[in-house]
Amino acid sequence: MTAACPFFRAAVIAAAALVVSEQPAPAAQLAGLGTNNFTVLIDTASYSQNAANLTLNSPFGLGDLVGGQFASIYNWSGITSFGLLMSAADGGPNAGFTIEFYDASLENRINSYQGVASGLTSTPTAVPVTLSSLGTGDLSSVGGFQFTWDGSSPEGYSGSLDIAGIDGVVVPELSTWALLAFSAALAGLGHAWRRHKGNQA
Repeated sequence: MTAACPFFRAAVIAAAALVVSEQPAPAAQLAGLGTNNFTVLIDTASYSQNAANLTLNSPFGLGDLVGGQFASIYNWSGITSFGLLMSAADGGPNAGFTIEFYDASLENRINSYQGVASGLTSTPTAVPVTLSSLGTGDLSSVGGFQFTWDGSSPEGYSGSLDIAGIDGVVVPELSTWALLAFSAALAGLGHAWRRHKGNQA
């Protein structure tokens, strides 16, 4: 029985190592909208691109849109929430927008999100988007998207809006939570064993 304590310690260390290896990546930019990764195929809004981002220019009018295709197919099925990295001069437009993700064929909409561009500065900020009633699919094979203004900026904003990429947040999978619970249980057993041995002494 004297070898039990080292066993528990080894088990806890092994479980902790598994938990660390299973941890998801932190929030990070998932896709660039620049000329290297995103091709605009449809637009009714004025836009420009460089290697890093997509710029939507004035005016911001109801129904104006930009859409197209990513250079790669993305699997974002582990993403729980999204935000568009946006920046704008002069405080930015105060206007709602919708972003719809499409599959590799660009024919099937797989999810739709809505957000509001407001209070922006020249520093890219993650503007949160929420799943809309049209969001009925998964994000395991994202081939492109369409960005649409839901309304015109009430301030009559006449600047430009940069979308540098898409920001996502991942939460641990169920297997990770199970490993965390297992590790905690082993740690508790080890502590109880040490107290038991101490009481016997």
